[in-house]
Amino acid sequence: MLRILILLCFLTATHSVDLSPVCTCPDSCSEREELGRGTWRLLHSIVEHIEPTERNRYRFQTFLNLLAELYPCSVCRQHLRTNLDTHRPRMDPVGMCRFHNIVNEQLGKPAFHCASLFKAPTYMETNEWTTDRGFAASRIM
Repeated sequence: MLRILILLCFLTATHSVDLSPVCTCPDSCSEREELGRGTWRLLHSIVEHIEPTERNRYRFQTFLNLLAELYPCSVCRQHLRTNLDTHRPRMDPVGMCRFHNIVNEQLGKPAFHCASLFKAPTYMETNEWTTDRGFAASRIM
């Protein structure tokens, strides 16, 4: 794992990434949405299943930094950089939920009640996040 992170750091430092404001995602909006849903699923899974030791919290922050350099969509990549500069997420489900809500707000999507993570089964158990209102909101991923 550490070797992969070192390799990604090296590649990031030695190769330029297109920072143009034009989205480099495929023309299909559904593919861009699919990329976003897959990324959120990965991030939520990491904070839910990886023990938040000091070393893993460091690795998680490093991973987020690398993701902000290598994300395939240049527009999303820039938004991720900006959001990480102002709203660094904690490595726990509620912290990631709050970070996800920041992005949801920016995209005009509804926010989810992060406190409900303590009252309901987790996403990985049900494949849905349950909100405080008692209805399932599987769109979060």
